[in-house]
Amino acid sequence: MEEKTNKKQSQSFMMGVMTLLIAQILVKVLGLVYRLVITNIDGFGDTGNGLYGAGYQIYTLLLAISSIGVPNAISKLVSERLAVGKNREAHEIFKSALILFAIIGIIASSFLFFASGNIANLMGNPEVQGVMMALAPAIFFVSIAAVVRGYFNGMYNMKATSNSQVLEQLFKSVLTIVFVQVVAEISIANSSWLANILHVNAENRTMAMAIAGNAASTVATMLGCLYLLLFYQRRKKQIWKDINNSKQEYKKEERTKIMKRILAISVPISLASIVSAINRNIDTFTVVNRIKKSTCNN
Repeated sequence: MEEKTNKKQSQSFMMGVMTLLIAQILVKVLGLVYRLVITNIDGFGDTGNGLYGAGYQIYTLLLAISSIGVPNAISKLVSERLAVGKNREAHEIFKSALILFAIIGIIASSFLFFASGNIANLMGNPEVQGVMMALAPAIFFVSIAAVVRGYFNGMYNMKATSNSQVLEQLFKSVLTIVFVQVVAEISIANSSWLANILHVNAENRTMAMAIAGNAASTVATMLGCLYLLLFYQRRKKQIWKDINNSKQEYKKEERTKIMKRILAISVPISLASIVSAINRNIDTFTVVNRIKKSTCNN
């Protein structure tokens, strides 16, 4: 009986891995498609692409700090508890992680939003402040999504990760094209009420389109996060049924200790991504400032 259960778990895990691989391919294809489309929208082009990605290096650094190692860390801790029937402890790890990374996500999002002006000045490109502000809230939603994905990965349920990634990228692809195209259209009609409200005109249309593209990314991330929360909500009854049927005695542990354990695993996993993101930011700041100085001297 135990051998059958192990075999079933192994098959389920392999199917999950295959699903994730297919999801990753779809995400890459969708990403390529929407970038090609918006690049060819009149008024966007290479300049729009440059502005669109201007604040992305800062975003990836804060993302690495707030969520990169989270799914793996939570998946490890949850699967260890579930393997010995400690379902309640697994759920407590999930709840503690949700609180911890919600706080970290809010701090990181707030930092990027309110410090965007100073960061843009340091980059030597004050115009990209709006781009970073539009992208800032996405960090919070990614942090929450990472926790939910980690929890279900620990249950060997890869649908949460694969479905949410594909849906998020699909939303991002469609909304980015729509948002950029709408801004492109209203920037031409300077007299329209929407153009006046958004302060969009022929002079700042490329920047406005880049901001719209990043705003679309934030909305897509929010929708992906919402899907994951609904995914959890639909399975909450079964999760608690398994907790109540668990034979292992539950020993309550301080939430701060659980959080420290999560960080002890997630931080080392994130370090490589953090160092890499720091290096890219240093390169970006150095190159932009040198180009600016060289242009001024000439």
